[in-house]
Amino acid sequence: MAVGWWLYAQRIAPLQRQETGARAAIADLRGRINAARSSVTAIDDLQQQTGSLRARLHEIHGEISADSALAWLPQRVKGHFARFGLPIGATHMVSMQDEPELPGYRRSHWTVDLPIEGGNRKIGALLLAVEGLENEERFVRVVDCVIQPVQEDSGQHKVSMKLLALVRE
Repeated sequence: MAVGWWLYAQRIAPLQRQETGARAAIADLRGRINAARSSVTAIDDLQQQTGSLRARLHEIHGEISADSALAWLPQRVKGHFARFGLPIGATHMVSMQDEPELPGYRRSHWTVDLPIEGGNRKIGALLLAVEGLENEERFVRVVDCVIQPVQEDSGQHKVSMKLLALVRE
């Protein structure tokens, strides 16, 4: 019997302690593996979102003309108001500022002058055109629009608009 206890104490007990330690290490590794799988799944989801957002960014980037704003903006504004039967008097760029949160882009400030003849009917067309400009040109905003009569009861008005446009450098 003493030999049995000696064998148990010398051979079997250490093996049982090793087995218990190995089981604990395996359980710990399984937890780490499951956490890693969850992380990989989360990363895959983020990469898919990034891919679709990147595609959308490239689409938006393509909508902004690569040409100089001095060339494309006055022509687009002129064409837009012409569709409403409103001639553009003059379009002037007032200033340009860096856009710190969008490298490679700048904010440009413009004034647009329109002579309006035809009374209130043309004023209604003007207001529709102003609304349509912001809807059609995603990177152009009408900041201010002032309508002043040229002479009392003449039916003529002078319109001065201030625009803000996001343009490439």
